[in-house]
Amino acid sequence: MTVLSSANVGHISAEYRNRTITVICICFPLAVLAVILRFTARKISRAGIWYDDWLACLGLVAVGVFISLILVDLPDESAIQGNPIPESTLLENAKTVYVTELFYYITQFSLKSSILAFYWRLFNVSSIRVPIYITTCFVAACFIASILVTAFQCVPVASLWTPALRGSAKCVELGPFFFGTSIPNILADLFLLALPMPYVLVLKISWTQKVFVMGFFLLGGFVLVASAIRLRLLLLLDLQGFFANWAVENSVLWSAIENCMGVVCICLPSLRPVVNLLPGASRLGKSVGSGHTSGRDTRYLEPEHDAEKAKQQQYDEYELLERDRDCCWVEAGRLDEGHSIKTIEEDIITVQTQIQVSSGAASKLAEAA
Repeated sequence: MTVLSSANVGHISAEYRNRTITVICICFPLAVLAVILRFTARKISRAGIWYDDWLACLGLVAVGVFISLILVDLPDESAIQGNPIPESTLLENAKTVYVTELFYYITQFSLKSSILAFYWRLFNVSSIRVPIYITTCFVAACFIASILVTAFQCVPVASLWTPALRGSAKCVELGPFFFGTSIPNILADLFLLALPMPYVLVLKISWTQKVFVMGFFLLGGFVLVASAIRLRLLLLLDLQGFFANWAVENSVLWSAIENCMGVVCICLPSLRPVVNLLPGASRLGKSVGSGHTSGRDTRYLEPEHDAEKAKQQQYDEYELLERDRDCCWVEAGRLDEGHSIKTIEEDIITVQTQIQVSSGAASKLAEAA
């Protein structure tokens, strides 16, 4: 019978188990809270739930499955005390690790798709469409390649949890595979961080506000750091032999941190309506918003033929503004209760509030019924 004990694998210890449980008990509740606050913010702003919100929710579910599988594979008291680990336990562990790997890539794809959908909704400008299309194709291609190679990393697949089949099985080299999937993942994260920056820089807001908004987007850099640490730990592993699946140690821990913090970071830019409810938030907003008309919201806005989409954009989290083509640009105050966009036809916007319309050097104050 094939056996393994703590003498063979150093991280089968109470310290490793307790550290993993502690980190997960901190990170996963933060991810759950972030998604709850995201949906709460959408409710407060009276905006509908869109694709980016549902993709964030899907990412949270995938993270939940991912960390549950990690917890299932933690060593029990018998293994920690140095007793031999029977082959049946190793087989179950190998099957669990196989599914865990699949859910890692499902989680990453869900989170990146949520970010791209968020950019699409937030920046209603034609110039960002092509970069989003290109990034989406890149992320989708990486996901398809990663999930297929992971699913068929060994042929027959059963050799992953059947030692007797390993001799005749054809398997990919895990080291190059981890490197080949992690580098595109890190590059995609870098591009997602950089994508909104040119559009933030041209906003009609003060530099203090620009730095504040860019800071929200750049919080995703923490996930980038976690991804780099995970890659380094993976490259240090001894991935030879049947017991490679039990030798992942801290790389799994950082994978859990990466995924949980990924959920938190994609939700943070959507939480402004919730932040505004905190004590002192209004004073902070006035301080950050110096150089910008107090109480006004501006956003990237193009003529739309879809009233629902226009209403959704009216309540978006950040106020973004664009002068586009020959049509006028609109700077409107935040909608109070009972005030909403009623109709949009061609380049005419009809709202139930006061708006200031500027076209060239002309401006006027109009009351639209």
